Amino acid sequence: MDSQSIKNGKLADDPEEFILLTHANMFEIIDKRKSYSGDVMDFDELAEEIMNHKKYNINIPIRILGCDAGRKTKDGIPNAAKSLADAIKRNGGENDVIASPEKTYATTPDIYKKQFKWWRFKGQ
Repeated sequence: MDSQSIKNGKLADDPEEFILLTHANMFEIIDKRKSYSGDVMDFDELAEEIMNHKKYNINIPIRILGCDAGRKTKDGIPNAAKSLADAIKRNGGENDVIASPEKTYATTPDIYKKQFKWWRFKGQ
């Protein structure tokens, strides 16, 4: 399945990671399949799409290039990256999910990996 929500962009193509180019906020990943309707992705559905994608590899991390997806939340509410990591785990994957607490954009891997703070999330 080659959903727009998990399409790897040329500028962000990285053989060492699965790159998820998307719009996001602290809690949600926006569903780009519906022409920016503002709908959000179901994390289990997104995990299934990622794991069925031709670039998916259980041995590489998934990096979200979406604003605020890695921002730490208060009161134990999971952020978007943690929710995706948990969904990957529920679907049989072991991949870490990497996301930034900052506004991000897709450039080349060597630039964005140095330019932003990144947090790594493990599924439970």
